[in-house]
Amino acid sequence: MDSTNEDFATNFYNLTGTTIRERKKCFRALLNETQSPVNLSNLQPRTPLEEIFKIDALLHFQQHGVLFEVLKEGNPIVTERILREASFIDYLSKNVNGEALVEFYLHVSYNTKLKLMNKLSLHLRNADRGDEYFSCVKQAYGLYLASKLLPACSLDVILDHLSRYRIEVTPRYLLRIIKKYPSSTESVIDKLHRQSTSANFAKKYMYVFKYLFKNDEKLYSKLAEKYNVVITMGRRTTSTFLTERKQLAIDNPRKYYNLLHKKRIGRSLKEDFVSFYEQILPKSVNDFVSNFQKYFVLLKHIRSKPHRLRVLLDAFEKVYDCDFWQFEALITVELLKMMTVDDRVLWMQTHHKPKTFEDHTWITFLKTEDSLPKLKKLISFTFNIKLRTSLVSSLVETCRINCDKLALLDVLNYVVGNHRNDHPSIFQKFVTTLYGSFRLSELDQSHWDVINDFTIPSDNRWLNISIKEQYVYYCLDKGLSVDELLVSLLKSGFNQYSICEKKPAYQKICLQTFMKSLPAVYQSEELHKKHYDCLESFLKWNGRYPNDKLPSCLDDTTYEAIALRSETNYVSTPITSHLILAHFSEERAQTLLELLIKRQRISSFDKVSIWLLKYHPHFFKKNLDTIMLHLKASCWTVKPIFIHLSRYYTHLEIPEKMSEFCSSLDCSSWISNLLVYISKPDQFLNEIPMKLDVRDWKNYKLQQIMLPQLRKLLPHSLDHILHFCRSGYLQNIQRSLYSACYNLGELKLIPFLRELNNRPVSIRKHAIFLAFKVFNLKFSYDSLENSVRVETHPVVTKSLFKAAFNMFLRNCDGKAWDLMVECLKITDEKDVEIVKIFTKSKRVMRDYFVQYMLYVWDFVENYPSTGKVVELGKCDVLTAVTSELITLLPENFCTRLIRRYFLKPSTFGEVVTKFTCLYVIHYDSKFLAVICEMVADCLKEQWKDVNCQNLIYQFVKEFCAQCKAGNHLGMLQLFSDTWNSFLKPHEAYNEFLYLRLTIILVNTTKGDLIEIGKSLGQLCQLLNDCHCFIPHEICKSYELFKTEFLNNSEKDSIEESELVLLDSVLSDNIVSCLFVVLALPHIKLMSSRVESLHDSIIRKLRNCTNPILQVHLHNYFKNENFDNNRKSFCEYCADYI
Repeated sequence: MDSTNEDFATNFYNLTGTTIRERKKCFRALLNETQSPVNLSNLQPRTPLEEIFKIDALLHFQQHGVLFEVLKEGNPIVTERILREASFIDYLSKNVNGEALVEFYLHVSYNTKLKLMNKLSLHLRNADRGDEYFSCVKQAYGLYLASKLLPACSLDVILDHLSRYRIEVTPRYLLRIIKKYPSSTESVIDKLHRQSTSANFAKKYMYVFKYLFKNDEKLYSKLAEKYNVVITMGRRTTSTFLTERKQLAIDNPRKYYNLLHKKRIGRSLKEDFVSFYEQILPKSVNDFVSNFQKYFVLLKHIRSKPHRLRVLLDAFEKVYDCDFWQFEALITVELLKMMTVDDRVLWMQTHHKPKTFEDHTWITFLKTEDSLPKLKKLISFTFNIKLRTSLVSSLVETCRINCDKLALLDVLNYVVGNHRNDHPSIFQKFVTTLYGSFRLSELDQSHWDVINDFTIPSDNRWLNISIKEQYVYYCLDKGLSVDELLVSLLKSGFNQYSICEKKPAYQKICLQTFMKSLPAVYQSEELHKKHYDCLESFLKWNGRYPNDKLPSCLDDTTYEAIALRSETNYVSTPITSHLILAHFSEERAQTLLELLIKRQRISSFDKVSIWLLKYHPHFFKKNLDTIMLHLKASCWTVKPIFIHLSRYYTHLEIPEKMSEFCSSLDCSSWISNLLVYISKPDQFLNEIPMKLDVRDWKNYKLQQIMLPQLRKLLPHSLDHILHFCRSGYLQNIQRSLYSACYNLGELKLIPFLRELNNRPVSIRKHAIFLAFKVFNLKFSYDSLENSVRVETHPVVTKSLFKAAFNMFLRNCDGKAWDLMVECLKITDEKDVEIVKIFTKSKRVMRDYFVQYMLYVWDFVENYPSTGKVVELGKCDVLTAVTSELITLLPENFCTRLIRRYFLKPSTFGEVVTKFTCLYVIHYDSKFLAVICEMVADCLKEQWKDVNCQNLIYQFVKEFCAQCKAGNHLGMLQLFSDTWNSFLKPHEAYNEFLYLRLTIILVNTTKGDLIEIGKSLGQLCQLLNDCHCFIPHEICKSYELFKTEFLNNSEKDSIEESELVLLDSVLSDNIVSCLFVVLALPHIKLMSSRVESLHDSIIRKLRNCTNPILQVHLHNYFKNENFDNNRKSFCEYCADYI
């Protein structure tokens, strides 16, 4: 070692400073002073802090080759620190090829591999290098691990693997891919969607769709419609979007309304809000009434209430072409309060009292010269306490509504003069209403002269404080002195010092005045108590306003008050903790710490302990035993930051002292958790009893506590873990076993794993899983193949099959398939859990899908036992078949399956129905005749069987749904023709209706209501010609399609669209009229246009003289849900008599 290296090493081992911060500062100075490169490979850290410093020095001097060796040690803390540095990832990508990376992976842990792959996928910019790494890792470790590198690969590799394999790409990885290749976003998402096994694709990748919404709104809209994406934006996102793309939102308000945060819409759109608001109102008046509050709350950003009301009224009139006030259901107290006084007077002259309003509530909206006498008169004649309470509060309400302070003074004098001795609840309600209705600080002195004369019930402390606080506001607003007022409050027992918080300047004045006035009001112990409470308010102020702090007055009197309160009050602990942290002096801190530890289970004690350890380690060391005992009693767990800080203070011997402290106490989970970090590994291992005897309760109890902590020990002790990998100890050692295997290199684990395979069954099944999970493919295959040859125990063979099947799903190749089949052969035939495992087929890759499907179906078909598990297994298998994959299956397999299970009541009947539809639509349309023949035969043989009828109806619905979704209109027509050649309408009436209505839906122009109506009329006539016109059944089927019929209509409302459609159904024949009268909706609230359409249809129906029709029309008017304000049936008839 040359002189430079020796000097650096000497200085490195002799860093100065007491706290960790000081030592870091000294270390940084050493790095900056060292100009020439230093060889750090021989630098041997002696403490945990020096380990961190060595990593920082290696990164500082760019000695990345040494860092590779450090990573092999498997220290999670060190690994995280190295991989956080982008320069190391950059060095690796430039200097390490794919083969070298795989060779390096043999020496590092499974967790390190995952972290490194994640960093490479983020920082690797060279796509060629990414392809190389991907190929080498895939060959050595399989597709699952290699897929972590997919974002770093070229676009061709990404698209190829997304098409061929069912790779589970996380939202974060997908976002990295589309950021790297933005022009291919749509194709990447499309290929991922086709292979995805997620039940809700849009929800899984919501993170990605939100990114697209912010950065490429046009593409987002296209994908949102395709994948049914529904996102919601937060406050800031809404503000940003409406600021940057205001015109887009105004042009398409209905499209964006549900995405935006409702409270930010008005504030962001400002003057353009009115136009936006008018366009988002629903087309239907009924929908508006049902969701009135939803739309009304959007106006709350408008501060002027009259203006807010005017916007609502104008928008309503413009959208619905009628007056808002004609709909009584919309009139609320809140709306009337929003009017100006003059507008309200005019309105009340032309409108009657709504039915939902109480009499006294209606009176409050009159002018005070009219309302007050009426209310007083009602009060004088009322003896019911509840009603009197409401009436007295109405006196205040009418003054507020009319903004009449002079009338309020009259009300105050009236209530004090007439109701001072009334029932307490009446006076209390009056004061509460007064406080909530007016800003009392803005009243006049004449009002306060009366208010200050109130005697508020003592049980309502909050109301009393609030009233007094408003008077303080009043005095300070007027520039009056509040010293005498606050002193009088103290003398009356007032103890709420933090008043006037809405105006910090006033709050500060009050706090200073209270503190100054305490000695004049209180003495001895009472003074100490009040002094402490006021000090607490001071400290809260200082925490809220750090730039305008109040002096804490930390004199002897203050500390005496704290000491007294600490002995009598548990609530004193937070302020004691605060004084230690904010005003530390060793003498005072010692006293305060002694006060603090008198209380048990203090939530803030761990915060105090960490702060002392961080900034005053000498004081912490001096009081270590005291602090540790109380920390053990106060906290269930030790915070990680406390543990890490403790490990770094080896220069003060704090870890040694803590270790001695822990050793002196009985072992517990708290002690062992701390001991594993601060003590040396050998010392901790010596504390664990090695005797294997579960009957030795004392030793076994200690082992139960300490064995789980082995997972935190660095380096991991494989010998100890292996020693306890036995029956009776697995539950205690399992977490440590997995932690060691995930954090150690493969080469170190090979002999360990071989030894595990010689242990009992409960251990061997974990060894099988670990062999599959953490090792490369070659070792995993060899290990599992060896186990297959020797294992016979059912539990182990099941674990073998599960591992082999998962390996097949992750790496579909011939070897994985053969291994899985071999494992399946040695499993227990009676174990139905094998069926559960084997039938989870959604992740099988396309290349092996047919081979898997044929094998697994043969397996479940010939399974020796039957039951729910087997039936559900069949469901899982058939559910995996998609429109793309079904074309790969053999024809005889599909037809045999359909002939055997179609229309057969079973657990998976619906799944077979979907499979049948997929086969006919996407594979063999000629088979449709066979299907229809099966349906006809089933109806003839089992026409009374409800289950059979339900299955046939579900088949028709499913077939129509798949044809609509895939736009297979020709197939739908072929289905209709084939169906009609085998079945007459009356033989499958509901199915016939569903099929014909679907054809009407897909064959007519979307939104063309007249064309749809004519088609419905023709359907009615067709059924009548077949002598099977059943209007009620037709209406039931029509209701199923009504929403889709009315979609995309250009009419202003849903009601108008439906009436236009029904009007176009009407013709001279009776059948269309019967259908219309039964389908006619009961509309409670109508705009003028809707009312005109409705009346027109009624007139046409009235002109039809058929008695049956007239009976149905009469029943329509008798319906109890019909609005009583509409014309009655007799009134309609009178127009034509």
